[in-house]
Order: sequence, then C-alpha cells, then structure tokens
Amino acid sequence: AARAGFVSSMAGSEVGEAVSELHDLRRTFTERALMAGTDLVVRPLMREGATPEQVAAMTLGDAPPSGDLRRLRARRRELGIPDGDDAPLVVDPTGATVGVDALPLHLRKARSYQVGVDANTSICRGQLAARYGV
Repeated sequence: AARAGFVSSMAGSEVGEAVSELHDLRRTFTERALMAGTDLVVRPLMREGATPEQVAAMTLGDAPPSGDLRRLRARRRELGIPDGDDAPLVVDPTGATVGVDALPLHLRKARSYQVGVDANTSICRGQLAARYGV
C-alpha cells in the first residue's frame, strides 16, 4: 500500500519471506485492465452504430467523456501508452494501433477480459458478504 514493494512489505511477516517483486504480474493485470477498459469504452459506441472502420480511426478525444474513459487513460499511462486526445482509441497492450482488420478479434478479447472482471467482482462481493456481512 505504501509502494514499498512486495519483498519489503512481506519481510518479517508470518507468511514468510518474499524472494521477488511482482512487477511482471502487476503489468499483466494492468494490460488486462486496459483490454477490459477498451471494451467498456468501445462497446457503447458500436451499440450506437459506429462501424468498425469508424472505431479503428477514432482517437481518445473522439470518445465521449466518461468514468470508463478516464480509467482507460489511466491504465494507458501506467503502461507508458499515449493517452492524449490525439492518441488512437483502440490499441493493444504494447500500444500498437489495432487496425480495422484486427478489430473484431481484439474487441472479442477485450470483452472476454471484461466478463472475467465482472465474474471475479461478483465472487469477491459474495465472499465479502458471507464473511463480513458487507
């Protein structure tokens, strides 16, 4: 929580000593959050009639302002991917623009990550309710 790192945070704890940091794991989860966030921003555009060609050509500045868009920009910053208004809306976790030909598969993957997030959220809420009455 204090950004001390996993090894420092676990030093002397009852669960034992940590031998390595979690940077790679953290990056993997941030990349998945980027994909899930892409789904949350792009799916409404597609529902409203945007074509794949239009979505592939859009920038972040073209997307309507929302909490989901703010979170998507934050994930991109964490990964070192441009997050300004002129940056492409749909990119892969490396920051490469996703073209119209690759867009359908990319959006299916993004949707599957969002479904996973929703499922995990539901499980965690159920466990919290059962354990703590929250």
